[in-house]
Amino acid sequence: MHLLTEEIKSAEDKSMKASNEKSDNLDMLKAVLSTVTPALGHNAVASSILSLMAISEEEPNEEWSRLESICSLLKKVTTLLPLWYDGLMMVKFMLAKEHADVYLDDTARIVFEFVLLSIPASMIEDSASENHKQGIRLSEKLLEIKKTILRWCLKSLEVPDKKKQDQFVTGEPNAPVYESILDGKTIKKPLGANLTIMHCLLFLSHADSGELFRFLHPRYKCELEDCSHIAEESKIRAKMCIKYGRNVDDALIQMIVKAAKTKNSNIGSVNAIELIECILFNCMEGAKGLLRMTDCNIIWDLYALTEHARKPSNMDKEIPRCVRVVLFRRQRFVIATQFSRFILL
Repeated sequence: MHLLTEEIKSAEDKSMKASNEKSDNLDMLKAVLSTVTPALGHNAVASSILSLMAISEEEPNEEWSRLESICSLLKKVTTLLPLWYDGLMMVKFMLAKEHADVYLDDTARIVFEFVLLSIPASMIEDSASENHKQGIRLSEKLLEIKKTILRWCLKSLEVPDKKKQDQFVTGEPNAPVYESILDGKTIKKPLGANLTIMHCLLFLSHADSGELFRFLHPRYKCELEDCSHIAEESKIRAKMCIKYGRNVDDALIQMIVKAAKTKNSNIGSVNAIELIECILFNCMEGAKGLLRMTDCNIIWDLYALTEHARKPSNMDKEIPRCVRVVLFRRQRFVIATQFSRFILL
């Protein structure tokens, strides 16, 4: 904690910048981290970063400046110890801790930086060429990172459905919604703050998108055409995370379904369906995402997400199972597109 704090102070010291003096803090940090076990080292760095992010009495702009300083510090650490750094380990330790004085969006931003720094420097240098084996290893690691992040998102970020979306609750059922981004024509709806965070962390936002830029640089109120401010290396890393982080398996989908069906869930059924659609979109033909589904029961899990449980009345002897048409029509499309081996229509 002391070494990282002193390094940030040195980086922010204008007089030191002017004289190009080099701090000894990183050399000392390298010596310490090289001595302890990787798990202890990553745990210590994650804990220290979390403490550095604690809410202070600074102005909002100064807080974001400090957040950017922390991101720069992380880049220095990974450059100093490229073989030591493990993005998955860092993300797990970071998200396993809770700090009442740290904003959730700040935590999400630092976690995303951890993920960006998981891209090996060799892949950045040879970004124009394809390394198949290295790409497979990276895809496997990013899938595990994505599961860890998704588990945290579903627990910590509240993304309830809008009341008007749940037509059975309002008692005003309308015609079924036939739109889905999986049809290749429908455009993704504008996202709220927490859904934007979730989409960025799960590699569902394009590297050149305005939503990703605003997530990385929240103090800039810019539009899409102004996104050229993002550092080129960060854009390359983001593009690689999106490219190699598209794989999907049973566990990933089931996490969303179970979270949506849990009592007092943070995510509503409509948002859960739309999130699943966005995840599966990256596995459509030409998108290069790999869909690995081995459990046929996932079909019924998806059905359960759209099912409407009627309240029994005195007149009812048997209550048939039925689905919310607005959701199930969309879900049928998901199933028909992504699970073509099952005849469900």
